[in-house]
Amino acid sequence: MPALTQAEALMNAVNIKEDIESLQEVLFSDRNTFILTVQDIENQVNTIRESIQSIIEDLNIFYGIDGQPVILSLQKQANLLTQLGKKLLLTSPIIITYTVAEDFEPLCMIAHRLYQDFTRTDDIMRLNPWIKNPNFILQGETLQVFAT
Repeated sequence: MPALTQAEALMNAVNIKEDIESLQEVLFSDRNTFILTVQDIENQVNTIRESIQSIIEDLNIFYGIDGQPVILSLQKQANLLTQLGKKLLLTSPIIITYTVAEDFEPLCMIAHRLYQDFTRTDDIMRLNPWIKNPNFILQGETLQVFAT
């Protein structure tokens, strides 16, 4: 693989800012939906932070002291992203795995069993988008649900 050029290093710095903004939007929207698991949040934040670190190292090589304004901006963005991820992790409900006990059990009955509330069926559907028919959940299937 050819060595990174100075122009590519700068372009990576521009592109990572777009990635940061996209992830921030996802994290902000998840404050209300709670679709992301703890692992999802940690993985996405860590992936972006690792990319930022790599870009900072490249900018230091190519630009030295002249690259400091961009580097400081990237470091600030990384810190804000980490704080947002931590805040989301602290406020997110805990998601656990539930194994269906009875064959062809309707999701509304599972919601009632777990939460004593039939209307929480939508919460379970949101966490398990693969469910095609909420009226027929097979025994032994595992579902992601909010802990009670």
